[in-house]
Amino acid sequence: MVKVAYWDTEKSGPVPSVLGQIQGTPTIKLVRPKRKAKTNKQKDVIDYNMERKASDLETFALDLMPNFFERVNGEEDFEKFQKKAKKYGLPMMLFFSED
Repeated sequence: MVKVAYWDTEKSGPVPSVLGQIQGTPTIKLVRPKRKAKTNKQKDVIDYNMERKASDLETFALDLMPNFFERVNGEEDFEKFQKKAKKYGLPMMLFFSED
């Protein structure tokens, strides 16, 4: 899931420094927590430089989202998968395929 926010540069006041400089509108940025940060306050801010088309926006967002899929091969892997989900309070979903 990707949350989308709108910032009106004329009505919402100065842009937070974490977002960097805004040189024109529309400007699109992706903000995500840094991977190995100790808190959720540290962010990576990535500028969007593709066309303003829904398909390009979707590709940009999906390419930068974390991937939570992991391959389970056999009962031992499944038990590790269950333990990890339980430890972190994560929902579990299994997808079965022939490949």
